[in-house]
Amino acid sequence: RGLGIHQPGDLLGRDPLALYRGLERHTGKRQDPCVLDTFMAVVDFMHGAAPKPWWAYTAERKRLHGPLHGPAPTAPPLASPAAVRAPDRLPPTEQASAR
Repeated sequence: RGLGIHQPGDLLGRDPLALYRGLERHTGKRQDPCVLDTFMAVVDFMHGAAPKPWWAYTAERKRLHGPLHGPAPTAPPLASPAAVRAPDRLPPTEQASAR
């Protein structure tokens, strides 16, 4: 409903990619590309195409839109446990400056 779809007829004339991006904005999260495949399938069906499963649209989605997201962000390396010490475990000379 957050995309303005309340009944199947609301899909007529809608752009599957715009629906997909709208869902990402609405949820604040990346969506799996198969969600776009699903939007492609239902919009196509509402325009009179024979019903097909969402995965029948995967190749077309890849051809039309390429990668939907860049590579996954990489996390910075984790600090070693020795490098992350609580102030009370620091040598006495460093405890005062850590607080």
